[in-house]
Amino acid sequence: NDKTVGILSKYIMWKNNIKDDEVK
Repeated sequence: NDKTVGILSKYIMWKNNIKDDEVK
């Protein structure tokens, strides 16, 4: 479960980075 949460948070951070790049 901890591993899944870590991957999820990493995926969310990655998605947020992509969104920020798109906005710029």
